[in-house]
Amino acid sequence: GKSSLGNLIAGSSVFEAADDTASVTNLDSVMRYEAPDASLVLLDTIGLGDTEIDQDKVVASIRDVALSAPCGIDVLLFVMRHARITDDAIARLIYVTEYLWGQECLLNLYIVVTFASRYLVRKDEAVQWIERQAEINWRFKHIYNLVGNNPSRFIFIDNPDPMSEEPNIPQRQAASQAAIMKTLVLHPRDVVPPFTHAIMKKARQLSENELREVELRQQEVQDLGNDSEKDSTAASETKPKEQEESPVDSASPVDSASPAPPAKKKEKKTPRSSTGSGKGPKLSPRASPRADKDKASSAEKTAAELREKRMQARRKREAAEKALRKRLEEVKVNKEFQDTVVMEAERARAKFAHVYAAAPDPEPSKSAASGSPVIACKRVLGSLSKSISKRMSITSKLQTSPRLSQAEARKVELFTGDDDEPQSFEMIERSLDGLVAKLSKALQGGVRENFERLAGSSASTLSPVTFQVFLSEVDPNIKKHQAGGLWRRGDANCDGQMDFSEFSALFNGSGLSRPKSPA
Repeated sequence: GKSSLGNLIAGSSVFEAADDTASVTNLDSVMRYEAPDASLVLLDTIGLGDTEIDQDKVVASIRDVALSAPCGIDVLLFVMRHARITDDAIARLIYVTEYLWGQECLLNLYIVVTFASRYLVRKDEAVQWIERQAEINWRFKHIYNLVGNNPSRFIFIDNPDPMSEEPNIPQRQAASQAAIMKTLVLHPRDVVPPFTHAIMKKARQLSENELREVELRQQEVQDLGNDSEKDSTAASETKPKEQEESPVDSASPVDSASPAPPAKKKEKKTPRSSTGSGKGPKLSPRASPRADKDKASSAEKTAAELREKRMQARRKREAAEKALRKRLEEVKVNKEFQDTVVMEAERARAKFAHVYAAAPDPEPSKSAASGSPVIACKRVLGSLSKSISKRMSITSKLQTSPRLSQAEARKVELFTGDDDEPQSFEMIERSLDGLVAKLSKALQGGVRENFERLAGSSASTLSPVTFQVFLSEVDPNIKKHQAGGLWRRGDANCDGQMDFSEFSALFNGSGLSRPKSPA
């Protein structure tokens, strides 16, 4: 399940011991874990996967997710067991991805399949299984569509319960953790923007000053580096030499690989006066024990000063994080924020009702390859309509029935504003098709020549940053989610780079492109 997966990624049972773990924040519907070095934040959402989803749970969930990640989410993991997929699971997934969060969240989506030990180690068989399931099962095909029909966005793990006494548990968990971490490391953050929802934007707006301070203090900690790394570097640079090398004339350097000159007979040398200009031979410059001691003392003082600066920086970061948590608690009860949460949840329910409330029930089918989510979506809609918070007068009429007229649904849309209105599945795909056509025409001189120009003569792949630069050259007005969508189509194996075959496939019309949404 989700919590077990979170524990696997964190490397310890953080979500099972949330009450006693300082790094875990337990909100009403979301548990949040942050790694000690702030390199990773995990959110374990609660409620949307339940069989019964009422509107109050939806409101609590999207509110707490927004408060836990006001700057957005890089990776969304949909966790499914390697077993039969139910209609209700697909209906909930449709509601969350297409109506509650919106289609743009799909750029950040990966599918995690649990209890899949065989496919964790046999990648070829995993791809065959995915393609076969998409052919024979409409439910799986819907999930496959959500990740661009790309098998590389499936992660198979084998995470047995430590108490199950199954064989090789540590090795199986280590392999599963490596598979997950590889995906997180290769996720193209430079070109696929974090998923942000209107509620996250509102939370960020209301806590802008505190977020900026946390970012500043975190950067300060990173700039000062790690204690062990910089201290060991300083020590190695200032460590006194036990043996001094013979001085070498700077005008005639000797290659270290050349044979040493023959040893000369030592001659008794007369020390030169410190003040006179005597004729005695000059002494080779050598560090005295006192100088070595002073140098080591200076190094220790420098290292101590660095440690103190890092400690102060961490204290400032902790204070900034504490101030942010306090501010987010204030945002949670802020009326403007609460109204935004309720209205966004109600708008999602209204649109969902408009599509499915009056939709005709499909005829029973004997084939698992064909089917429809309509009946299950109506069940989800019924659960959403059972309980709803009466926080705003405009929503009172919407609570009476799951069936909404087009005018009523439009009223909700107009009330919340359409400036950032999520596009439909088909609209996003048509937009990307148009961009591919535009970019293909702009590739004057051919695909190969342009790829080599962008990658450079010594490189065989394009990085996300280079790809972003290329898109900006052709169309400076291209949006972040459009750039991310193009990258998703091109980077077929999700390795965080785009080689020539992927680049060519994208702009020669054979790149990954999702079919029409089955919903």
